[in-house]
Amino acid sequence: MLSEFVITFRESLEAALIAGIVLSYLIKTRQTRFNNTVYLGIVAGIVASVIGAFAFSALAGGFEGSAEQLFEGITMLVGAILLTTMILWMMQQSHIAQELHSRIDEKIMQAQKAGIFALLQSFSDI
Repeated sequence: MLSEFVITFRESLEAALIAGIVLSYLIKTRQTRFNNTVYLGIVAGIVASVIGAFAFSALAGGFEGSAEQLFEGITMLVGAILLTTMILWMMQQSHIAQELHSRIDEKIMQAQKAGIFALLQSFSDI
């Protein structure tokens, strides 16, 4: 039980870190009108996680005896491999905040262009 809590807590911290980076950058660039989009993404992620947990519980909850132990062992092994791979990947990604800032700038520019186009379109309809 403790290992599941630690993994869930770690993943939650990572998600909060990314959301915090995005939100702080939006505040820094005075683009706070996109904050609701970030919040919507956070809520969508939580909902998807809960649905996935219930689905996984329904599918994997019926094992007993040696089948249960085998399933748990394989699941732990896959989890350890995924975490190790993620840690190694994160060690190589020292510039991830800069890439996030660039992607956010890109999306903001696309949204602004779409807004300007809609504004010009509305004036041409008059």
